[in-house]
Amino acid sequence: MPKSIALSLAFVAGASSSVGASCEHSQGVHGGDAFLAHLVGQWRAVGKIDERAVDANASATWEGQALRLFLPTQGATVIHYDRQCDDFQAILDGSPGKGVERAGSVDITFNQSSARRNDLVLTWDPKLRSWMVLLNRERSRDQWQKYGELKLTRS
Repeated sequence: MPKSIALSLAFVAGASSSVGASCEHSQGVHGGDAFLAHLVGQWRAVGKIDERAVDANASATWEGQALRLFLPTQGATVIHYDRQCDDFQAILDGSPGKGVERAGSVDITFNQSSARRNDLVLTWDPKLRSWMVLLNRERSRDQWQKYGELKLTRS
């Protein structure tokens, strides 16, 4: 089993129990699983990543209680909604991430090293039944730069 999949599965198995005891902002359930369910399926991803045009396939599938999201050039991101804490836990390339849903968007920040963080923002448009994906990286402490933007439409 590849290392990233093993880490993802270990994360999914322990996400609720390891985080539940230290919830900082528990406000009750806001339907995080229902929000993620809109991502399930096959998508066409069009936009730019690192100044390069992208027109590729993307997909999302359930793996137990977590969603595995495949975006072009990003690899797999595993996202789990923690009902007890009312937040999202995620893994990208073995790095943990955490985020909350606000006004139809989930903003997940990944701590990829002590000096580097990446940010994934997923925004659902219910009228168009499509997603906007923003990819940001931290340039310096709390200074962020957008390096990618994709629109996901059903393929």
